[in-house]
Amino acid sequence: MSENFAGITRAKGKEQGREALLDSIAEPADPSLRRRLESTKVWVWATPGCSVVRSVVVTDGPEPGRFRNVHVLAPEEGVWRCLVWQVTELRT
Repeated sequence: MSENFAGITRAKGKEQGREALLDSIAEPADPSLRRRLESTKVWVWATPGCSVVRSVVVTDGPEPGRFRNVHVLAPEEGVWRCLVWQVTELRT
């Protein structure tokens, strides 16, 4: 994640900055929640200076769900790092 990370907008509309996101990753509210990537639902667009990754993440647990994730990345010191992240719940 970039030092210039603007933030994540969670599926329920909550905004988190870089430090809050890192804290929630280190100490998740529900450590039993499992996430997996739907590998057939990944789309990548890239240029030398910017890329967008669009994917679907599925959560398993008492309340399973499907979520669209969109990441905007930029290269920093030879490594692609996330600048902004948007999550949207998918309903069928």
